[in-house]
Amino acid sequence: MLKQIGSGALHTETVATYVIDGQHVEVDLCWQGKEPEQDADRFYDLFDADGVCLNEGSPFHDDGEGVPTIETITEFLNPKGGE
Repeated sequence: MLKQIGSGALHTETVATYVIDGQHVEVDLCWQGKEPEQDADRFYDLFDADGVCLNEGSPFHDDGEGVPTIETITEFLNPKGGE
């Protein structure tokens, strides 16, 4: 998918789909430029089955460790001590 953002183009690619607490969570890699590796600011967004962004304003920046794991996403969605 290609989304036009300002004068640049934001590319997205679904890189993982998890089921967490019975809900589907899609992980999309987002980047600008021709290839993801060329964008040092690439990041991951999370979406539910209806396409709603679950981490708007809090992207998972690509730190070289690869796609966020199901454990990392579960902790983000259900923080300990949170309500």
